[in-house]
Amino acid sequence: MSVDEIIKKQQAESKDIFVSKIYPVALDLGLLAAFDENLLGIQPSKSADLESELLKNTRDATQLLINKIVSLPVENTDEGIMAKLPQPENVIPREKPVPKEKPLTRWEKFAKIKGINKKKKDRMVYDEQSGKVRPAWGYKGINKKEEEQWLIPLPDNPNQDPDIRKTMAEKRNASVAKNSRRQKRNLEEAAQSSKKNTKPGLDARATYKKKLKQSIVFSKTATASLGKFDKKVEGEPKTRKPKRKLESVTRSAKDERDINKAILSKLF
Repeated sequence: MSVDEIIKKQQAESKDIFVSKIYPVALDLGLLAAFDENLLGIQPSKSADLESELLKNTRDATQLLINKIVSLPVENTDEGIMAKLPQPENVIPREKPVPKEKPLTRWEKFAKIKGINKKKKDRMVYDEQSGKVRPAWGYKGINKKEEEQWLIPLPDNPNQDPDIRKTMAEKRNASVAKNSRRQKRNLEEAAQSSKKNTKPGLDARATYKKKLKQSIVFSKTATASLGKFDKKVEGEPKTRKPKRKLESVTRSAKDERDINKAILSKLF
């Protein structure tokens, strides 16, 4: 294939950058969007014709959008030459509602009062003793460095059979459990304060205790003895036992017939 044939083929495949439309295409450069309100040129009967017609209209709208972007002012950045886009003209509705502001935890309230800025700790830290970079916590964490020592001094008054490594591990596990309980408490308080039925001025923890007492009362009255033989819980509120209505042993034939009719009407 000669050079002239290649150029002619390239020109035949290339599209004109000037696009003419009956109605002008609305462009929103801030959103990089084009809105074409023109009708399709043909009435396609097949899916292939419809696809080709949609591709042609999409190409024309994209060409108009690029022509407008090229005329915008540009600036040099680290990533190259960028066009300065204007502010969007159209407002796109949100798919999801605006997220609600999460209530502050105890530590966040304290940090806000004291002016403490949150600093993210690095996961990997340098261990001067071993000369290696190790994780600050977790598997092979630097917080377990004391337990890994081959020589650990005993306290002045040790037990009969002291296990220092076991004591250190228990102490660390107790600290982890304590932090977990605090985190759970903060989540419960945040969940209680975010509910709509929480009364204003009532502490979230007090609301949680009140609901817990109500749950205890409901569980006690669910038994056949109405909680008479159940084990008492510390701080359990006193419950008023409902009086049982005892029916008379001697009934008339009419009352007996009405009772039987009522039972049958419920069954059928």
